Amino acid sequence: MKNRFQVLIGLGVGLLMFMAASEATRLFKIEAASTDVQAYWTDWSSRKIQSANLDGTNVQDLVTVEVGHLGGIALDVVRRKMYWTDIAGDKIQRANLDGTKIEDVVTTGLLFPNDIAVDAAGGKIYWTDWGTRKIQRANLDGSNVQDLVTNGLNFAYHIVLDVAGGKIYWTDWGTHKIQRANLDGSNVQDLVTNAPHPEGIALDLARGKIYWTDAWSHKILRANLDGTNIEDLVTSSNNRPVSIGLDVAGNKMYWIEQSSRKFRRASLDGTDIEDLVTTGLGGGLFDIVLSFSSEVPAIVWEDVNEDGVVNLQDIIVVVKNWEQTGENKADVNKDGIVDFDDLVLVLAAITDAAGAPALRAQALLTGEEIQQWLTTVKLSGDISPAYRRSIQILEQLLAMSTPKETALLPNYPNPFNPETWIPYQLAIPSDVTLSIYSADGKLVRTLDLGHKEVGIYQNRSHAAYWNGKNENGESVASGVYFYALTAGEFMASRKMLIRK
Repeated sequence: MKNRFQVLIGLGVGLLMFMAASEATRLFKIEAASTDVQAYWTDWSSRKIQSANLDGTNVQDLVTVEVGHLGGIALDVVRRKMYWTDIAGDKIQRANLDGTKIEDVVTTGLLFPNDIAVDAAGGKIYWTDWGTRKIQRANLDGSNVQDLVTNGLNFAYHIVLDVAGGKIYWTDWGTHKIQRANLDGSNVQDLVTNAPHPEGIALDLARGKIYWTDAWSHKILRANLDGTNIEDLVTSSNNRPVSIGLDVAGNKMYWIEQSSRKFRRASLDGTDIEDLVTTGLGGGLFDIVLSFSSEVPAIVWEDVNEDGVVNLQDIIVVVKNWEQTGENKADVNKDGIVDFDDLVLVLAAITDAAGAPALRAQALLTGEEIQQWLTTVKLSGDISPAYRRSIQILEQLLAMSTPKETALLPNYPNPFNPETWIPYQLAIPSDVTLSIYSADGKLVRTLDLGHKEVGIYQNRSHAAYWNGKNENGESVASGVYFYALTAGEFMASRKMLIRK
């Protein structure tokens, strides 16, 4: 293993300048990934992790470290966690999304860890390391570190996952390549070669596209997932776009420019460029992640007491093991501690009191369902500490799941063929109807959703579902459609696209 001085020599003058945080200025990456849509970014010059709304308002300091250079950042929105690399401190850390409860995750075997990605469904973190010239992964708690790619890397830069497709994608500005491999590191493939200086990378899996930034040509480009059909989208004229993320449903890409120190966005085809943040950005911005609940991967929730049923008894097991650390069946998310996150995961796995464990795509039940469980616990008459704790936690969950306003949310997937799910949230109990219209305003389908209680109807078990057919059961044609939600006196509409 090379020592730090040898690695610094190998990285050359550019990295030596990078380490001088008080003198160098460098902006790096954006990628896309929570219930509230926010931007999270790291800045190694100010040693901060901050967040803001996607329009650049409401900037908040979440984490401030005394030493180190904050690097890549990734979100696990199911467990409400963020992970980041400390490039100079040679470690990986995590915290709650609000910046509380900072923990070291990986502290040994690293030498300039650069970027990080989270596979929430598989319970893994993946990262690139400049110094060891490896791509590695570990469990979410940092245990079981594995080498995945150890040959052919020079300066593997940013990393992104296609969990459903079983692939890792990364940029390497030392080899001037964009590459991919299986999640276990096998079958490494060159996708794009002779790229001047590829840095940020993001995936549009719905359309089968890779997007990336090139810091030397000052461009944002895209290609098919296999690297063919390369297109120039944005040329940023010496402003060096270095980090990118996608809002596929909103047809937007977001990026950071180093020289201008701007946070910008445009349509996915590079048109309609907007400045979002133009002042106050530090010289060491490294990585920005966008959080989207629609991109939360499906998770397998476990039957904690192994009786073949996920029900109230599993909640009690979690509560009885509250705040215990180490290996524990009640540690559902395997992060090393039994806490509120594990209770949420158990609640999300429950279909009914007699049902078998289920696959769920979201982490929270509706307010109505949480209220039903809270009533069940209270009516049990059990006054043991475990039951009293269950009541307290369920009441907290109920408060969290109660939206402040009624809203119609973006459908997913979008574009789609032939089916889609349309989420919404209710601030007051309402009779809910969803109407679907063609582009010329003709009514295509009416979905009577019935009377719904206060809550968030977001996952596939609760959102409105449309199978792409009209009132006569006929499949509709490709094109733009509008869906309108009526809930009491509330009315709102959104656009969606069927693509066949």
